Amino acid sequence: MAASKLEWDAKVQGVINAAPANQKLTFTEANELVTKFDANAVLIDANTTGVATNVTDIATNVTDIATNTANFSTLLEEKMTATLLEPTIVSGAYTFDVSTARKYLFTITEATTLTMPTLANSTNIVFSANITGDFALTTNATELGDTYDGTISNRLTFECTKTSAGTQTNIVSIENLS
Repeated sequence: MAASKLEWDAKVQGVINAAPANQKLTFTEANELVTKFDANAVLIDANTTGVATNVTDIATNVTDIATNTANFSTLLEEKMTATLLEPTIVSGAYTFDVSTARKYLFTITEATTLTMPTLANSTNIVFSANITGDFALTTNATELGDTYDGTISNRLTFECTKTSAGTQTNIVSIENLS
Protein backbone atom coordinates (compact mmCIF):
# COMPACT_ATOMS: atom_id res chain seq x y z
CA MET A 1 0.00 0.00 0.00
CA ALA A 2 1.55 3.30 -1.09
CA ALA A 3 1.34 6.34 1.17
CA SER A 4 -0.79 9.21 -0.09
CA LYS A 5 0.78 12.50 -1.21
CA LEU A 6 1.25 15.35 1.24
CA GLU A 7 -0.91 18.39 0.71
CA TRP A 8 -1.04 21.67 2.60
CA ASP A 9 -2.77 24.96 2.08
CA ALA A 10 0.26 27.23 1.85
CA LYS A 11 1.76 25.71 -1.34
CA VAL A 12 1.54 27.55 -4.61
CA GLN A 13 0.48 25.37 -7.50
CA GLY A 14 1.74 25.82 -11.04
CA VAL A 15 4.67 28.06 -10.09
CA ILE A 16 8.26 26.94 -10.56
CA ASN A 17 10.55 28.78 -8.22
CA ALA A 18 14.24 27.88 -7.91
CA ALA A 19 14.43 29.62 -4.54
CA PRO A 20 11.06 29.30 -2.91
CA ALA A 21 10.33 31.39 0.11
CA ASN A 22 10.37 29.72 3.48
CA GLN A 23 6.88 28.96 4.60
CA LYS A 24 5.70 27.95 7.99
CA LEU A 25 3.35 25.06 8.38
CA THR A 26 0.21 25.29 10.34
CA PHE A 27 -0.31 22.96 13.28
CA THR A 28 -2.77 20.92 11.17
CA GLU A 29 -0.27 20.66 8.32
CA ALA A 30 2.50 19.57 10.71
CA ASN A 31 0.20 16.89 12.15
CA GLU A 32 -0.59 15.75 8.60
CA LEU A 33 3.17 15.35 7.98
CA VAL A 34 3.61 13.37 11.19
CA THR A 35 0.71 11.12 10.19
CA LYS A 36 2.23 10.58 6.72
CA PHE A 37 5.70 9.87 8.18
CA ASP A 38 4.18 7.39 10.63
CA ALA A 39 2.29 5.69 7.81
CA ASN A 40 5.52 5.44 5.79
CA ALA A 41 7.34 4.02 8.83
CA VAL A 42 4.67 1.31 9.10
CA LEU A 43 5.12 0.52 5.40
CA ILE A 44 8.90 0.33 5.84
CA ASP A 45 8.44 -2.06 8.77
CA ALA A 46 6.05 -4.18 6.70
CA ASN A 47 8.52 -4.24 3.80
CA THR A 48 11.33 -5.24 6.17
CA THR A 49 9.21 -8.14 7.40
CA GLY A 50 8.37 -9.02 3.79
CA VAL A 51 12.06 -9.07 2.85
CA ALA A 52 12.85 -11.33 5.82
CA THR A 53 10.03 -13.66 4.77
CA ASN A 54 11.33 -13.70 1.19
CA VAL A 55 14.84 -14.56 2.41
CA THR A 56 13.39 -17.46 4.42
CA ASP A 57 11.35 -18.56 1.40
CA ILE A 58 14.47 -18.48 -0.78
CA ALA A 59 16.32 -20.67 1.72
CA THR A 60 13.37 -23.08 1.72
CA ASN A 61 13.37 -23.13 -2.09
CA VAL A 62 17.11 -23.90 -2.14
CA THR A 63 16.48 -26.80 0.25
CA ASP A 64 13.57 -27.99 -1.92
CA ILE A 65 15.77 -27.85 -5.03
CA ALA A 66 18.41 -29.96 -3.29
CA THR A 67 15.75 -32.47 -2.20
CA ASN A 68 14.24 -32.59 -5.69
CA THR A 69 17.69 -33.12 -7.19
CA ALA A 70 18.27 -36.06 -4.85
CA ASN A 71 14.82 -37.46 -5.67
CA PHE A 72 15.51 -37.07 -9.40
CA SER A 73 18.77 -38.96 -8.98
CA THR A 74 16.90 -41.76 -7.24
CA LEU A 75 14.23 -41.86 -9.95
CA LEU A 76 16.88 -41.83 -12.65
CA GLU A 77 18.68 -44.73 -10.99
CA GLU A 78 15.39 -46.62 -10.71
CA LYS A 79 14.59 -45.92 -14.37
CA MET A 80 18.02 -47.06 -15.48
CA THR A 81 17.79 -50.28 -13.49
CA ALA A 82 14.14 -50.96 -14.36
CA THR A 83 15.29 -52.49 -17.63
CA LEU A 84 13.79 -55.90 -18.34
CA LEU A 85 16.59 -58.45 -18.46
CA GLU A 86 16.24 -61.87 -20.06
CA PRO A 87 19.30 -63.72 -18.77
CA THR A 88 20.67 -67.05 -19.94
CA ILE A 89 21.00 -69.51 -17.08
CA VAL A 90 24.22 -71.48 -17.17
CA SER A 91 24.63 -74.76 -15.28
CA GLY A 92 21.36 -74.37 -13.40
CA ALA A 93 22.37 -71.29 -11.39
CA TYR A 94 21.74 -67.59 -11.58
CA THR A 95 22.75 -64.74 -9.26
CA PHE A 96 20.70 -61.58 -9.58
CA ASP A 97 22.64 -58.41 -10.35
CA VAL A 98 20.34 -55.56 -9.34
CA SER A 99 22.75 -52.95 -10.67
CA THR A 100 21.86 -54.23 -14.14
CA ALA A 101 18.10 -54.67 -13.87
CA ARG A 102 15.19 -54.89 -11.45
CA LYS A 103 12.87 -56.85 -13.73
CA TYR A 104 13.74 -60.26 -15.09
CA LEU A 105 12.05 -62.65 -17.50
CA PHE A 106 13.30 -66.14 -18.17
CA THR A 107 12.44 -69.75 -18.81
CA ILE A 108 14.41 -72.32 -16.89
CA THR A 109 15.47 -75.39 -18.86
CA GLU A 110 16.87 -77.41 -15.98
CA ALA A 111 16.74 -77.50 -12.18
CA THR A 112 17.86 -74.00 -11.18
CA THR A 113 19.08 -72.22 -8.05
CA LEU A 114 18.48 -68.47 -7.87
CA THR A 115 20.83 -66.54 -5.60
CA MET A 116 20.00 -63.13 -4.17
CA PRO A 117 22.52 -60.30 -4.47
CA THR A 118 24.76 -59.51 -1.52
CA LEU A 119 23.83 -56.02 -0.36
CA ALA A 120 25.78 -53.29 1.36
CA ASN A 121 24.88 -52.67 5.02
CA SER A 122 21.69 -50.65 5.65
CA THR A 123 20.28 -51.45 2.21
CA ASN A 124 16.86 -52.64 1.04
CA ILE A 125 15.96 -53.56 -2.52
CA VAL A 126 12.92 -55.02 -4.26
CA PHE A 127 12.98 -56.68 -7.69
CA SER A 128 10.90 -59.19 -9.60
CA ALA A 129 11.19 -62.04 -12.06
CA ASN A 130 8.60 -63.72 -14.26
CA ILE A 131 9.69 -67.34 -14.64
CA THR A 132 8.40 -70.39 -16.48
CA GLY A 133 9.91 -73.83 -16.95
CA ASP A 134 8.80 -77.13 -15.47
CA PHE A 135 11.94 -77.82 -13.44
CA ALA A 136 12.83 -77.55 -9.77
CA LEU A 137 13.50 -74.00 -8.63
CA THR A 138 15.28 -73.13 -5.40
CA THR A 139 16.30 -69.81 -3.87
CA ASN A 140 18.26 -68.59 -0.88
CA ALA A 141 15.14 -66.72 0.28
CA THR A 142 12.21 -67.37 2.58
CA GLU A 143 9.33 -68.28 0.28
CA LEU A 144 5.84 -66.84 0.78
CA GLY A 145 2.61 -67.12 -1.21
CA ASP A 146 2.04 -69.74 -3.89
CA THR A 147 4.29 -72.70 -4.67
CA TYR A 148 6.34 -72.38 -7.86
CA ASP A 149 4.53 -74.15 -10.73
CA GLY A 150 6.76 -74.47 -13.78
CA THR A 151 3.85 -75.37 -16.08
CA ILE A 152 2.57 -71.77 -15.89
CA SER A 153 4.01 -68.29 -15.57
CA ASN A 154 5.06 -67.29 -12.05
CA ARG A 155 5.88 -63.83 -10.73
CA LEU A 156 8.50 -63.88 -8.01
CA THR A 157 8.92 -60.64 -6.07
CA PHE A 158 12.10 -60.51 -4.04
CA GLU A 159 12.82 -58.22 -1.11
CA CYS A 160 16.35 -58.23 0.23
CA THR A 161 17.27 -56.25 3.33
CA LYS A 162 20.62 -55.89 5.03
CA THR A 163 20.83 -54.30 8.47
CA SER A 164 23.51 -51.88 9.61
CA ALA A 165 25.00 -54.80 11.54
CA GLY A 166 25.39 -56.78 8.30
CA THR A 167 22.56 -59.33 8.67
CA GLN A 168 20.82 -59.95 5.35
CA THR A 169 17.33 -61.38 4.96
CA ASN A 170 15.85 -62.44 1.63
CA ILE A 171 12.12 -62.95 1.11
CA VAL A 172 10.43 -64.08 -2.09
CA SER A 173 6.70 -63.88 -2.70
CA ILE A 174 5.55 -66.29 -5.40
CA GLU A 175 2.41 -65.62 -7.41
CA ASN A 176 1.09 -68.10 -9.98
CA LEU A 177 -0.11 -66.01 -12.93
CA SER A 178 -1.93 -68.43 -15.22
